[in-house]
Amino acid sequence: MNKIVRELYPASKLPEDLREGLPEGAMVRIVIDEVPDAEPHGDATPRTSAELLEHLRKFRASRPHSVSAEEAVARVRALRDPEDTLEAIRRHHASGAKPVSVEEDVRRVRALRDEWEND
Repeated sequence: MNKIVRELYPASKLPEDLREGLPEGAMVRIVIDEVPDAEPHGDATPRTSAELLEHLRKFRASRPHSVSAEEAVARVRALRDPEDTLEAIRRHHASGAKPVSVEEDVRRVRALRDEWEND
């Protein structure tokens, strides 16, 4: 694999899309690595940071979230901390969810956590 490194290279010599966001007169370090067997991306590849951000926005908009960020955080905490698990279950029940005992839910979550830790 070929690699080119240039230390203290004037950013003003970079193509415009690579200079974007850099202060005038900035010096940069450039590292170019050859990627063997890489396939070209074609015209759909974003060329500037603005195009990349727009591409990411469209991608995120096209993929609906299966759970809210709050629910995802609650799930992770439930697996890490039994106290958080109990609190998450209480919130779940307070929201009017299925009538199962808190103790039963805690037992199920702990069993799942133990199963995952053993894998």
